This record gives sequence, structure tokens and C-alpha cells, in this order.
Amino acid sequence: YLSDYGTADSAGVMTRYYAEALFGAGDYAAAAAQYTRAALATADAATPALREAARVAAQNAIVAYDSALARDSSDRGVQDSLFAAVDRYATRYPASDVARHALIEKGHRASQSARWDVVAATFRTYVQQYPADPYTPTAAKLIGDALYRQGRYAEAQAQWDTAAGVATRSGRRTLADSLRHVETAAASTYADSLVRTGKYDQAVREVYLPYADRNPGTIGGADALRNAVESERTADSVAHAHGDSAGAAAARDQAIAFAQRLIRDYPAYKFRLQYATLLSDLLNESGRSTESIQALQQEIADNPTWPGRADAEIRLAVRLDSLGHKADAAAAYERFATDYPKDARAHDALYNAAATELEARDTVGAARAYGAFSARFPDDARAGAARVYRMNLLQAHGDSAAAATELAALCRASPPEELQPRCARQAGQVVFAAGVAEFRRYRSISLVIATRAQLTAAGLKRASAPKLELLAALSRDFSKAISSGDPVLLSAATFYVGAAQWAYGDFLRTVRLPSSLTDAERTAAQQGAAQQAAAYYDQAKATWADLLAKATEEHISNVWVERAHTAVTTGEVPNDL
Repeated sequence: YLSDYGTADSAGVMTRYYAEALFGAGDYAAAAAQYTRAALATADAATPALREAARVAAQNAIVAYDSALARDSSDRGVQDSLFAAVDRYATRYPASDVARHALIEKGHRASQSARWDVVAATFRTYVQQYPADPYTPTAAKLIGDALYRQGRYAEAQAQWDTAAGVATRSGRRTLADSLRHVETAAASTYADSLVRTGKYDQAVREVYLPYADRNPGTIGGADALRNAVESERTADSVAHAHGDSAGAAAARDQAIAFAQRLIRDYPAYKFRLQYATLLSDLLNESGRSTESIQALQQEIADNPTWPGRADAEIRLAVRLDSLGHKADAAAAYERFATDYPKDARAHDALYNAAATELEARDTVGAARAYGAFSARFPDDARAGAARVYRMNLLQAHGDSAAAATELAALCRASPPEELQPRCARQAGQVVFAAGVAEFRRYRSISLVIATRAQLTAAGLKRASAPKLELLAALSRDFSKAISSGDPVLLSAATFYVGAAQWAYGDFLRTVRLPSSLTDAERTAAQQGAAQQAAAYYDQAKATWADLLAKATEEHISNVWVERAHTAVTTGEVPNDL
């Protein structure tokens, strides 16, 4: 019929009948084509009935194409035909509910085929044609979804922002909140994909910074800046590993800028103090040491109850120390030990304070700090060494009395291993001084035989006994001085032992005999005394010879060794001992 009477008035009606027959036979694509011909043929007809028939035919064309697509959703030709049919209908009959539903269905069909450009264009048309429609906020969101699927991330974020505004104005707060979550999730996913492929700068430029700019004052904005810092730090590490020093420096500078913004704009951010410390580290790594120290000092001063303040104080002290600011570093170490006395690091901090004071050439401050350390931490393995350092510093500063007092006090207790040699020397000096005083009294004692009756072996023994006992006592005392191990004390005490032996020989040789003796008796007595004295002279020379041998062996050279040499050679013993 249509072939023979295609121009007849009834051709339009017959075309619709033909389309219905094809549709009933299941040939949906062919039916849709006939519906479309019928609709186009009578769309501008003069009578309302024909125009309505054309509208219905156009609507049926959409249904027929959709049915064909349901049978084979991958048929690109049918897809394009359906999309074109919907567009014609929406353009021709924009005010109808069918147009609205058709556009929505077109968007869904395009989404099923991953034709995101069509999805975006379709829902953009919907939003433009129906700005007040209840579905418009959803359509606006779906435009953003489609852009995101195409990889057009920045446009998608902007569209989601627009959709959120539309949803808020429409009273759809749940959708608006959902859109915020979508934005955040999409940002995270997209940024992660960029970071995984090493596109750190792109992640910062396209995701983190735009997000922070769009969401100022929010936790999300702060998190975005934090992610920007971390991305640039990773870029720094990667560039450094590849020998790209310029790229590493540029990434570090960016990280510093973002960290500064994070700290400045988000004072209540939960990670603020952590990133304040990181900022200080980054500044230090960039050679901006003064700024680094100032940043750390400011955070410590501004946050007295900050849980990480102890770590920051230690970090500040170490940084000052490493930069050569020894006096400031010592003060920082000591401040930490004062502020956190129960911290396990307080031991090291106070010890470092003393050592750093010493490096700063402040001997008084170092002596004070070493004293404080040994007093606060007496059980620390370094306490003994600290006491030794303190005494040495006091001595070096010219305060020998304080140093001696310190040593005496320590030696009276249980001296540490480091002090035992000095304590032994001090004890040796004390016993040596007492021995010298006793020697002077000893040397003044003379041997006197007052009567002829005492001039017997027993009488001589009784007269010599006091001095002989003193000789034994002096030998014991000087032996203690010798055992101190100090070369000077060893030399002096050994010389005095020989001098005491020599003095005993003089004691015997210069005996005062009774005046009643005959010349022969006196001569005989003096000869006997001289023989006994010679034995003690020999002992003295042997003692001095031993000293000379030890001095040669241990390379000891001092006045006492010289005196021993003179005494052995000439038999002269100084009278000023």
C-alpha cells in the first residue's frame, strides 16, 4: 500500500499501522524507523489530531528503539538511533513528561554502554531545559559522574560543586551531603591513581590544591593540604634517588609552602603540630637553618601542653648542636632535662648539656652541668666520669680548692673506677705528708749511752728501740705512698725510705758515749757503732739504686730521682728534707 499510494492522504495512517505490525512481529528497529517516518510526516500537520498522532508516533519510536536495544544493548547503530529519537522528541515536545523520562532513559542507556560523552550531554540538556525539576539535582550530579568517567577530573569536581549547590537550593540536603562524599572519594581515588604512577605534581595541581581551595576552613581542606605536603615529600625522595637535585629541591620548596599554609590556616588541625615539626625539618634540609630553628622554637613556646613538645625540645637541642650553636644547644638540653625529669632521655640530655657546655668553652657551666648530672643520676654508668670531668674543669678554671674538696668527698665514699687512681694519689699524698713530718722528728733523735752500765748489747737495744720502731713505721707509711702508683710520690717516698735508713746509720755512727770511758773503750765502741751503721748505709744505697733502676725502666724523671742519684754517688743526703 505504501509503495503504491505513498503520497495519499492515508499514507501517514498506514505508516503507523505498518510500524505497529512490525512492532507486534518483534522487529523493533524496523518498527522504530516507521514510527519515526510517521512522526516526521505529520509533525507539522494542519489538524491537531494529526499533530497528536505524530507526537504519539515519535514516542513509540523511542519505545521501539529501546526495545531493540534491550535485545542487543551493544548495537551501536540502534543506540545512536535511540539517542537521536529522544533528542528529536525532547526538542519538539520539551514540556511533556515523556520528554523528561526519555532523556533520563537515554542517559541510563548511554551509561550502560559506557558512552559517557552522551551521558554528560543528555543530562546537561535535562538541567538546561528543566532547571526547577525535582530530578535536576540528580541530573547535575550525573553530569559530574560522566565527566569523571572520561578522566576529566577537574571538570567533574566543578560540576559536582554545581550539583551540590543545586541540591541545597532544592532542599535536597541528603543529596548535597552525598555529593560532598562523592567529591572526596573521587579526589582520593584519582589522586591515588596519579601518585601510583609517579605523577605527584599532577596530583597536587589537579586534586589536592583545588580541593583545598574549594573547601577552606574544613577538615577536608586541611587533609588535602596534608596530602599535598606528603606528595611533594615523595616527589623529593624520588627525585633525589634519581640524582635530580633540582627537582628534589623544587619539590621540597613546594612541601614547605604547603606545610606553612596548613599550619597558618588550620591552627586547630589535629596534625598541625606534627606538620609544624615536619616544616622545621624541611626547612633544615633546605639549608634554611635559621628559619628551621625559629619555627621549632615558636611551636614549643606556643604549645606548652603539646604532647609532642618533649620530642620537639630534644629535636631543637640536637639541631642547635649540629649547627654549631653550642651554648644554645646546651641550654636546650638542660631545659629538656628540667621540663621532663622522668623522661628516659633526661639522662642523655643533661649529660649532653655538660658536654656541649664544654664544647662551647664554658668550663664553669660544664662543671656545673656535670655536677648536676652526677647528683641527679648517681647510678648512671657515666656518673663517675662526670665527677672526674667536673674536678678537672674546676682545676682548669683555677679553683683547685674546690677540686680538692670534690675529690676528697668522693674518695671518702665509694669512688668510681675512674677516680680510684686519683683517690689513691690523694691518699698517698696525705700519708706521704704525715711521713715527712714524722721523718723530721725521727731524724732529730740521737743515740745516747749515759752510763757504762748501758754499754751492753741489751742496753744498746733498749736505747735504739724508739728510733728503730719509728724507722719501721716510716717504712710502712712511705710504702703506702709508693703503692699509690703516682710517679712523683713513688720517687719521693722511696727516697725518704732510703733517707730514713741513712739517718739510722747516722744515729748509730754518732752515738754519744759515757765520759767515763777510757780512750781504748771509746774507740772500740765507736768502731762497733760504725760497723752497725755501715749496714744501714748500704741498705739506703740499695733502696736508692732500686729507685734509679725503676726510674730508668719506667722513664721517670724528677728531682727525687736526681737526689737519689747524688746520694748513691756521693753519700750526701740533703739536710732540708
